[in-house]
Amino acid sequence: MTGSLSAEQVADFRRDGYLFPVTVMTESEAARQRTRIESFERQWRGNAGLPHPFNDYLRANLNVVSRAVSDLAHHTAILDAVESILGRRVALALRYITPNIAKNVGGTDYATTVRGVNRSNRLLSIAPPSGDFTAESLALFDEITQAQNEALSAGATQPIRYNT
Repeated sequence: MTGSLSAEQVADFRRDGYLFPVTVMTESEAARQRTRIESFERQWRGNAGLPHPFNDYLRANLNVVSRAVSDLAHHTAILDAVESILGRRVALALRYITPNIAKNVGGTDYATTVRGVNRSNRLLSIAPPSGDFTAESLALFDEITQAQNEALSAGATQPIRYNT
């Protein structure tokens, strides 16, 4: 198995369903990452120019519209640890997954391939945003949210809104 976790850590994860703690960066790097994300939040929170309330973006798919969050999702040390469990091909779809994950309901699933190549037809690969709240990333956010709403409300007798 590739990745940065020991065999014992992988076994602990498989037994318990979680692994804590996993050191993936120094305290100073974590502080820089936190400062970058907090700066993003200060810049955009309360921005009347966004199509949806800022909190909608925080709830789901923030990596689609925030370069800082997308960069963190692509962090090498984080991916090394995830790779220990999932293998070399890793995608991000609100959580780290393997592109071979089975799809049971709904239409399109979206994911950013963060390591390896997505050769699966189960996930539509999306690129990281080129910047914060670009026109392209906002349109993609709406497309993904619509697909999630449709999947979650399939078979419901009344409309259900997951987000926005």
